[in-house]
Amino acid sequence: MADDYFGAAESMQHDSRCLHDNRCWHNACYFAGYVVEPTFITP
Repeated sequence: MADDYFGAAESMQHDSRCLHDNRCWHNACYFAGYVVEPTFITP
């Protein structure tokens, strides 16, 4: 099974946006880190 870094980033972006919209600032920032992380892993 191939790794889907782009799909993972999209999923985390969605979760981060939901948390942000509900004023869960700390957790939104935490998940936003997971949005950026796949860009460092992608070959």
